[in-house]
Amino acid sequence: MLTAVATDPDIPNSELTVLWESSYQGLLGVTEPNSDGDTVLPMGELEPATHSISINVTDEIGAECTDQVVITVGQPPTLNISSPTEGQVFQTSEPIAFQAEITDGEDRPEELLVTWDSTLDGEISTQGADSTGVAEFSLDGLSPGIHVLQVTVEDSSGLFVTDSVTFYVNGVPSAPEILVTNEDDTECSEDARVTSSQALRVCIVAESVDPDRDTVSYQYAWYVDGVLDVSHVDPTVPAEYTSRGESWRVVVTPTDGLSDGV
Repeated sequence: MLTAVATDPDIPNSELTVLWESSYQGLLGVTEPNSDGDTVLPMGELEPATHSISINVTDEIGAECTDQVVITVGQPPTLNISSPTEGQVFQTSEPIAFQAEITDGEDRPEELLVTWDSTLDGEISTQGADSTGVAEFSLDGLSPGIHVLQVTVEDSSGLFVTDSVTFYVNGVPSAPEILVTNEDDTECSEDARVTSSQALRVCIVAESVDPDRDTVSYQYAWYVDGVLDVSHVDPTVPAEYTSRGESWRVVVTPTDGLSDGV
């Protein structure tokens, strides 16, 4: 929308004719002022360019006056976040690769101002783009939880664009403390013996703790004489599957459904 004020000492302002032209787009429109001389040209967006806008005002006998104003119309930058992707899950100790592709019609990519903000950790970077338009960096140590990352790119004209993506930093469950005992040892004794007539049983002495307070479950991998026994994935091995003199080992892995712990 373009506005102007046109007045005349001899006739009512509403009888004037106002012609609007752009040095780039040509004729923009014709309007008539109201009684106060205010006149408005409703219009869509001007095309990106430097426009010299001319306002030509004519009265009833063809007398005219003109005025000009220079307007530079630009386009905001374009932005696409390519990493992380929407809904991606990371562990707290895992480095996260951040990357975005940036372009602008007026400024070179490396001249653009870029800010990276997290809803949990605030501003995490001001890493800009290189000459090819790629802005990238790696970061670890972000707070556990759901992050909404917002990237803002601003050009020299103050035009800006934003894009956002949501990702999750998942706290990894701690390692549990375990013992292997027999099925009859309800006290989880460290010196409990296991005979070939008793089932092997994993006893969780200290539970795994998840920093995000997610529910932790356990995965069991049993090894007999150093070889993984894929047929047993439960916390117990029935007595009929063991023999005197065998060496049994179990690996218990805590998981919160998103990440495995130690």
